Amino acid sequence: MSLLSLAIDAVAPWPLKILGGVKDGISAAWSFAIRYPRETVIAALLASCAWLYHGRSECRLSAESFKQSVIAAQAKADAQAKADRAKWDTQQEEKANAADADHAALAASGADALRAYIAAHRVQPGTDQGAASKPAASAQGTNPAVPANAPASPIVAPVVVTTADLQTCDADYSYAKAAYDWAHGLNTEN
Repeated sequence: MSLLSLAIDAVAPWPLKILGGVKDGISAAWSFAIRYPRETVIAALLASCAWLYHGRSECRLSAESFKQSVIAAQAKADAQAKADRAKWDTQQEEKANAADADHAALAASGADALRAYIAAHRVQPGTDQGAASKPAASAQGTNPAVPANAPASPIVAPVVVTTADLQTCDADYSYAKAAYDWAHGLNTEN
């Protein structure tokens, strides 16, 4: 043993003793490498191959576990998307059924109100072409579209509305109101 080793052993705390052991190990490896160079190269190559293989297998395991986690996450996301779509479809079907019920209620109440209006205002029954209100030739004989009993003022022209016209307007209104309410319900979703 050298004088330095004895001095380190005597006064140095344990971390320095470990350094001394590391120094001794490096010295022994160096002397082995000088004495057996071919075996040292082979040992270094084997150690490098083992280290690389170990690293690659860890990398393969890591990549495989990552792949499995991605597949599981995708399956979970797909299942959630299908559940959300089914829920949305159910909600839309419920809204459509409610809109159909509202339309039927509007049409029924509108028909009752229309019958009352027709009775109160003595609407003339007729066809869509206004067959009941064919205008007679005017007194002047120039315009057959103006009835004979029309006032002389051109501002007030007689308007003939048939029962069929009113029923068509009522049906169109109830359909439009139900469609508006349905569309407004779509716009106010959460």
